[in-house]
Amino acid sequence: MPFNENWGAFEVPDITNWTKAYDPTRLVNGNSGFNYAPGYRPAQGDPGNGDFVDMHHYGKMEDKAFPLPDEKRAASLGEFGGKGLFVRNHMWPVPNNAYEILINKETLTDTYIYLLNEIEQRMIYRGLSSAIYTQTSDVEHEINGLVTYDRQVEKLDLDKVRWINREVIKSGGNIGKKKNISSISRVYPVE
Repeated sequence: MPFNENWGAFEVPDITNWTKAYDPTRLVNGNSGFNYAPGYRPAQGDPGNGDFVDMHHYGKMEDKAFPLPDEKRAASLGEFGGKGLFVRNHMWPVPNNAYEILINKETLTDTYIYLLNEIEQRMIYRGLSSAIYTQTSDVEHEINGLVTYDRQVEKLDLDKVRWINREVIKSGGNIGKKKNISSISRVYPVE
């Protein structure tokens, strides 16, 4: 991935092609989150090449916030989530933030499950191939990790996180297979 959210981005299609040619065995995401940009410059937009149509989204889970695959590239939600939880005595000593601060571990866990259910719907019915949650652990000023900065506190119920992650993966394995629902046989869509 040469660029993320247009930070320092220039000649994105050319650099994406160069990156792909440099190592053709790897998948290339030319500009993850092409829809986001620093405030001092406009977003360059989708470079139109590489292996992914990749967007970032931290707001309401609605179809327009999700990328669609095209004839040559998989759809990827390169960043989503951003749900935070303050855990006293386990944060970097600066003002901390997240896209949304939740009140407790239970609410954060339930919200994560909701988000994964939404991801699963886009995977099954809209062709989403990947989604990357922000983030594994808290960092210097962001408290939107699954665990705290010092890795001492699990901020979500990780058994429930494991369960929903496995359910979504299992659903992905069913795409394109026939499934009986009552007396009706249906095929998961492949778009």
